[in-house]
Amino acid sequence: MNVVVAGAPPPDLTYPLADRRWRRRIAREMDDPTVPRRLGAWLVRRSGLRLEDRTTAERKKLELGQLIARLESGGRFSRWMARHIPRP
Repeated sequence: MNVVVAGAPPPDLTYPLADRRWRRRIAREMDDPTVPRRLGAWLVRRSGLRLEDRTTAERKKLELGQLIARLESGGRFSRWMARHIPRP
């Protein structure tokens, strides 16, 4: 989950993955998103910031597709790795 700063541009799926000028990770949980979601809900109530949930299955599938596309556009080793990543 990411909290978005007031005045930040709307979420854009085409921005570079390394561009984190407007976004900061606050909490992370591997298999159970309950803790980050509760923290996010509390932050929204207390601060009035907008919350973007990036833990959905659709979002993860999209990010995996972007990763595979980046690997396929790389060198020979990257293309080999892309072929061995299991697709959802």
